[in-house]
Amino acid sequence: MKHTKLALGLALILSVFMLTGCPGPNISTDPDITVTFIDNGETLKTVDIASGTVLQASKIPANPDKVFNRFLYWSESTASQAAAVEFDFTKPITKNTTLYAIFAPSLYSIETFNSKSIRIKFYSPNVYPLDDGSYAGLKFQHSKDNGAYTDVDLKIPSSTDDINSYRYVTYNFKTRLEGGHYTFKVTNSVQTETLSKDIISNARTVDFYNCGNLLKSVDVSSGQALSSSDIPANPTVRYNYFMYWSKSKASKATATQFDLNTPITQDTQLYAIYTPQLYRIQSIAYNTITITLYDDTVYPLDDGSYAGIIIEHSTDGTNYETYSVNEIPAYEDTGSFRNLTYTFTNPLTSGKHYFKVSNDYGESYSKSESIYEPTPVTYLSAETAYSFSNKTFTTVECW
Repeated sequence: MKHTKLALGLALILSVFMLTGCPGPNISTDPDITVTFIDNGETLKTVDIASGTVLQASKIPANPDKVFNRFLYWSESTASQAAAVEFDFTKPITKNTTLYAIFAPSLYSIETFNSKSIRIKFYSPNVYPLDDGSYAGLKFQHSKDNGAYTDVDLKIPSSTDDINSYRYVTYNFKTRLEGGHYTFKVTNSVQTETLSKDIISNARTVDFYNCGNLLKSVDVSSGQALSSSDIPANPTVRYNYFMYWSKSKASKATATQFDLNTPITQDTQLYAIYTPQLYRIQSIAYNTITITLYDDTVYPLDDGSYAGIIIEHSTDGTNYETYSVNEIPAYEDTGSFRNLTYTFTNPLTSGKHYFKVSNDYGESYSKSESIYEPTPVTYLSAETAYSFSNKTFTTVECW
């Protein structure tokens, strides 16, 4: 009995010792990780917390405010719509974490849509797309012939145009719309914009581009020509003159006028072709001519040549013929003017030469210049003294 009591006593003492003398797991409450909040590339706030704890709501910064944009949430990524998911603040944070403010642009309207694409308008070009060019928060749906709405998978715009303080973004459909009556709905989690229109069957799309921006996009039935209402009014650009629409803007050889009465059998892109406003012929040398344009805001073709500029030459000031030059000039901007220097295919011979430069708008400038052959020299000698070099020569007599 004594042995039993003694054993029980020792066991009790040992239990107390183990409970009081052996500490449990070492769980620190000291801050050892950092949460950083980034707003459009700038650090908005940093918060130090203990690993494994939840970030208190009081430590989360107020939602940033940006005009013409709507704050959605904080995310660990800005790479794409799939990656830029909302961060869950109810879960413990166990590592250094960077969070980014995610915004959706404010919608102005659905500008238009056709069988191939939809074009929407934002209130401002000051928007914040994700890294891949997509916009968070935007959702596209459509209804055909007054049926139920279905989601349309559109993420990265095919083109972006900033015009008159607005941003226009165009999305190409993965599958062309069939004929019927459609209503499109676009939302940004707060706003909703809708637009309805009829889509013709067997459509082909013609896109009109002006100075790099999509000006208009229309559908026509395959095999039909554009109607007068399909063709946009001739665009205007200061210090330039609109010439025509072309299927190419690569070079003067390819940027020919498109016949707007041509039946459209495939999707077609047309580009506005301009000729620049002329100011004067600045100078003529034996192998070059320099032309001054009225402004340096001009629209050369893709290879650097200028549509509509014609250079003519005469030796008597009466009978002018087109003179062969390198179509791609060197240029220099001086003040608000642009100087184009064209190199002659064949240098001028000695004598008086007359030049006329015109554009397709009807402007024309003339200038004459006497060209002299260089005088040959004899008895050429050179002498170097210190940092100077003296050269002497005589010209051939009676030259």
